[in-house]
Amino acid sequence: MPVPVPHHAPIGRRWLTVNESAVYMSVHPRTIRKKIAAGVFPAYRLNRGKGAIRLDVRDLDAHLERVNAAPARTQPTTGGAA
Repeated sequence: MPVPVPHHAPIGRRWLTVNESAVYMSVHPRTIRKKIAAGVFPAYRLNRGKGAIRLDVRDLDAHLERVNAAPARTQPTTGGAA
């Protein structure tokens, strides 16, 4: 029996580049790099720190689940003339 795959998981891929991660998360690559620098996304460099950056798709999925599970923020209402 086949294992069910989440609809958003890239089949057969675990490691994504920064650009692939940006497409996957629907954000700009700069946003991915900022989140890496802030420690939001763990990232791995190839070739002892001098090579390309890779992100684990499971870390991205976990982030999406946390964000989607967080309660929605509401804007405070201000009193004003009607």
